[in-house]
Parts: sequence; C-alpha cells; structure tokens
Amino acid sequence: MLHAVKPISSPLVHDLSHIEAFLFDMDDVLYPHGAFLTGDDFWEVFNTFAAEQNDMPYDEAAAITERMRQNKANDLIRAWADYAKFDLQGFTNRLDAVEIAQKMQPCTRTLALLQNLKGRRVVFTNAHTTHAERILAHLQMAEMFEAVSDYMTRGHRLKPEPAIYHELVSELNLNPSRCVMIEDTAKNLVPAHDLGMTTVLIHPAPEAAHVAAPYIHRHHTTLVDWLESIKQ
Repeated sequence: MLHAVKPISSPLVHDLSHIEAFLFDMDDVLYPHGAFLTGDDFWEVFNTFAAEQNDMPYDEAAAITERMRQNKANDLIRAWADYAKFDLQGFTNRLDAVEIAQKMQPCTRTLALLQNLKGRRVVFTNAHTTHAERILAHLQMAEMFEAVSDYMTRGHRLKPEPAIYHELVSELNLNPSRCVMIEDTAKNLVPAHDLGMTTVLIHPAPEAAHVAAPYIHRHHTTLVDWLESIKQ
C-alpha cells in the first residue's frame, strides 16, 4: 500500500505533469534504507576513526560526537576538525573501503522506473564524491543523472544550508516550481519547500511530526512505492 502525507485529501497518484527536474538524495533513497550502513553502523565507523585520529578511547570519542550532535552541529567532520584532529581524506578513504557488493545490488524495477521519468535527473547528496561515484556505478545508475552535487563539489557544505539549494538551481538553470526533491532526511526538504519545490520524503519509519509537516508534500516508505505512484 502506498502512503501519502495527507491520506484523506491526497490521492495515491502523484500528478507530476508540471515537473521538469528530479533532485534525488542518494544514500537511503536510491537504495533501500540502511543497505549501505545503518545509522548505528555509520556512527561506529565515524567514532572509531575519530578515536584513532586523536589517540583516545572509543567511548570518549563517541561521547564527544554525541555532544556535538546535541549542540546541533550540522557538519560533524568540521566540528571535530575544529575541536581536535579529523582528516577528511582519511575518513572518506575509510568509508570507501566499506564493502558494498554484499549489501546491495542493482534493482531492475528501480532502474526501469527511473529511466521512464520524463525530465532531468540530478543527484543532490551530502556524501563525498568518490562515495557517490562508486554507489551510482554499482547500482548501474551513473548514466541516468546529468549532474551530481556532493559535499566535495560544493566546497564542503552540507544540506540543509539554503545557499547550496539556490546555487544548484542557478547553476543548472532550474525552475524550482518545476522541480521535485526526494529525500530521506526531513530537515533537508525545508529549503527545497521554501524555494517552491515539490517535496517527497522516502523513509520506512519517519517521525510522525515530519510526515505531517507542511514542507513535506508526500511520504512513501520506499522509492519504488513513490515512483510507481507518479503520473506525468
């Protein structure tokens, strides 16, 4: 069963006949949620690296990271680099060493549905460049997207910083009112909504407050669920 944000008033079919461009987050959207690294797995890799970098116990590094998160630091890499030592290239190398072949495989249904979309397709991710490249290549999606905006190409800036949304639509000559943004992180949809984009949250179990938020137009549990609902 498909899930819409407002099931009483929203039809299951998502009419996107006005849309000219699709902006996709990558991790946990273009492949099943948690298939690469679950949230807990990611923070274990992150905190292990931080502990090694600073010659401290894992629990101490994890506690520092948690304090930074509680203080709403958006870029934990930058926060750690300001606090002590955290080598960005070393961390990206660590993530790029995570095996993916046994974690996910290309999905023929997803590929067919993406290929059938009428409009431009762009990846808009907080991942680093080499991670995006290897995930898209592994999923056989690299040729489907005309551009990839990532943490490195944006000068180490993360969604939901509003400026990078404005820059993206300017660089690609996009009309925000004719764009749809697809994300698994609710807060990253706020600037997209503010620009006038249609927004779609892909998450198997989002917080209820996020699903009901005015800046989220649709919620679906999987990308395939949403793609199958589209009318163009």
